[in-house]
Amino acid sequence: MSLAALEWAFGRYVIVLLYGEGSAESGALLAWLSLNLALIFFSTAVGQPLNVWVLQRPYLLWTLNRAAVNVALNCILIPWFGPWGAVITTLLAEGVVGVGCLWVRRTHVRISWWRIPASLDFS
Repeated sequence: MSLAALEWAFGRYVIVLLYGEGSAESGALLAWLSLNLALIFFSTAVGQPLNVWVLQRPYLLWTLNRAAVNVALNCILIPWFGPWGAVITTLLAEGVVGVGCLWVRRTHVRISWWRIPASLDFS
């Protein structure tokens, strides 16, 4: 998350420093795509425990939903908005996975967290 925040804050300036003023728009795109890095960390943190809890199938389905949303929105938004359409679809697709994994955790996982320490046998 800190890498995403640094990229958000300074990414456009680094692009201009490295490639010149002609690439200033690319720096803005990079800054917005850095939010995708934060969304990836979030959706991975929320989704990977589903593999341990034997919920691989719902996790796979939400990942496939992300791919379908990404392709469909790319086909619709890129002709209209160009590279900004690609940024929007990337962020929306990763958001779909994060929200989907939260929904799967809410509906399928029934763990009494307060009972876990009591069930551990340290003898």
